Amino acid sequence: MGAIEEAERQRRRASNLIWNAAGSYGVRPVHRAYDENGRADVYMNSVIGSAYKYYDFAPLAELFESLGGGEQAQEYAGLLWLGLEGAVFPRAAAERPALSELRRRYAGDVLTQLARRETVGLSEKERLARAHW
Repeated sequence: MGAIEEAERQRRRASNLIWNAAGSYGVRPVHRAYDENGRADVYMNSVIGSAYKYYDFAPLAELFESLGGGEQAQEYAGLLWLGLEGAVFPRAAAERPALSELRRRYAGDVLTQLARRETVGLSEKERLARAHW
């Protein structure tokens, strides 16, 4: 399978994870989460889907869009997702008991990645992510 086909397969997988967590195939996700190898991340895509499920996502989509593009916008979007993760996790975990273990694994992966980067200095978002996880 070529790189383009694999990327498309992972995009579809991410969308399916989001739809599953949202409980709706009508969701048109703008955001998807991938691990450092480009694979759809089960935990964060479940968080994204849960955000669609528990909140009116239209104002959130406007907020994300207002950030614009570029590196700084990605930094702010990451901070927004960090906050949304903290908000949706308790509700989603009550309905999906496996989410707690997925969260522990995800946190471990994030902390491992950040530990590798500490020698070059962490961004503000990365420092906040380390504290969060």
